[in-house]
Amino acid sequence: MTIFEGCLGLASLVAGLVNLLLIFGLTSRLRALEQAAGHPIAPQLPQPGHVVRPFEIASTTGAMLSAASLSAHERALVCFVTSGCSKCKAIEHQIVADPPAIPVVSFIYGDLVEARLLAARLGQLGPVAIFESHRVTDAFGTVNFPTLVRLERGVVAAAGRALEDVITR
Repeated sequence: MTIFEGCLGLASLVAGLVNLLLIFGLTSRLRALEQAAGHPIAPQLPQPGHVVRPFEIASTTGAMLSAASLSAHERALVCFVTSGCSKCKAIEHQIVADPPAIPVVSFIYGDLVEARLLAARLGQLGPVAIFESHRVTDAFGTVNFPTLVRLERGVVAAAGRALEDVITR
């Protein structure tokens, strides 16, 4: 290998690193602009304007929860959490310590024993359902945990991974 080839290889490596840094910078800027414009960043979150599709599931008290029962509320906070998730546990503690001024409905996925413990704490705030199939998450258009959704008459008004994303106090 000649000195020229070595320099050319080094120049290519430096150019590649500069391009990578530019891509990261542009991606960060695009996310900041989307957030400033009020657009959700994560496409796996329910989108504002999404009408909750029909579903029905029994709550831990035996009462039925459905899209229709949720749309009866002017506003409601819907929590999707899973047992064994540290972020979910933090949200649960935050909501229980300082409940929002709107009804709270929780859907819990995961290990049944842990889910029942979580349901006992969240059940202080409103209806809770423990689910195993994804018909409820499909109805809302969510795929990850935790997900918080503020509904207004059965329509998604805001969604996020933190309480501050969906509720203003």
